[in-house]
Amino acid sequence: DAADIAEGRIDAAYAGRRMPFVDRIEFYRERENIPRFNKLLQGYYDDGGIIKESFDAVVQGDRLSPQMQARGMRLDKTVEPSIRYVGFNMEDPVVGAAAGERGRKLRQAMSVAIDSSQYLELFLNGRGVPAQTLLPPGIFGYDADYKNPFRQYDLARARQLLADAGYRNGIDPATNTRLKLSFDTSATTAAANLQFEYLAAAWRQLGLDIEINATTYNQFQDKVRRGAYQIFIWGWIADFPDPENFFFLLECQNARSKSGGPNTANFCNAEYDRLYLGMKDLPNGDQRATLIRRLLAILQVERPWIELYHEEDFVLSHAWLVNSKPMGISYPAYKYKDVRPGLRARLQTEWNAPVRWPLYLVLFAVVALTVPAVRTYYRERL
Repeated sequence: DAADIAEGRIDAAYAGRRMPFVDRIEFYRERENIPRFNKLLQGYYDDGGIIKESFDAVVQGDRLSPQMQARGMRLDKTVEPSIRYVGFNMEDPVVGAAAGERGRKLRQAMSVAIDSSQYLELFLNGRGVPAQTLLPPGIFGYDADYKNPFRQYDLARARQLLADAGYRNGIDPATNTRLKLSFDTSATTAAANLQFEYLAAAWRQLGLDIEINATTYNQFQDKVRRGAYQIFIWGWIADFPDPENFFFLLECQNARSKSGGPNTANFCNAEYDRLYLGMKDLPNGDQRATLIRRLLAILQVERPWIELYHEEDFVLSHAWLVNSKPMGISYPAYKYKDVRPGLRARLQTEWNAPVRWPLYLVLFAVVALTVPAVRTYYRERL
């Protein structure tokens, strides 16, 4: 659109030209985030994300810092068609459907105890939208004004819901001890563990005894296959921008325990499935919107997931990269991109010019120390 042209993302002169515009695209694997980001700033990568450690130096408010603007860099932001969520194994006898109203109230209490806005600020520099449902912005059925009553952080209400579940102050009346729940995760890095501890700490405030079981991704997948889990954290990025591509994640026939499908929560609800099948092939319109609202109403109460956030991408691009705009969805758009190699080469040379003054300083110091020594040597021998 006109804004893309004005802000340098798109060059209108490319209209009608044959694609692709570049002969070759090179990808490099960087094991560490900080060196990769430093290479981006040096001009060795054309675009990339912003690491948490440098976010405040790169972005001020919702704009690039003056230093980044002086380099001619561009900041593009887009909310991914994605959902990050905490899930419950609905086949578990404590947190799942078999627990009936007690399990439902327990899931509701744990949902109300999580503050997604604070989570985003602490761990993602605020780069995301707190989720009210599984539908992200930009997907038909998303309602920016809707507030899920079980996704509004309220610790007092969470404690009351837990008491309604029969676990007042987190105590299991069957054992007269704190209710112990297992939280299985698929990452073992220090950064990931901090996020898991944040969630567990929120539930511990209710009096629950939360055990975090951090394993590798393969070990976690094995647990899921065996059904040996209660609570987990997971995410999804849409294959295509349609509500069906989110609601199918909770269809009964897609339950992991039944078919190995993507319904890792093993959620099964006959009314949900009926509404989903009626909605999925409809064109966007009033009838589809009505069915979507009814689907969301079921998920609102049943709480197979605690919807956390929809992630927002912040992408830095250099001035020499044109026809580049993040889409959020996995779609091959490389054929549209082009670079201005002359500008890239000039700025790479300018930004990475060798700094010689430390060498000159060392040489001066060596000379300053050597000359008196040489003079002394000759004086003593003459």
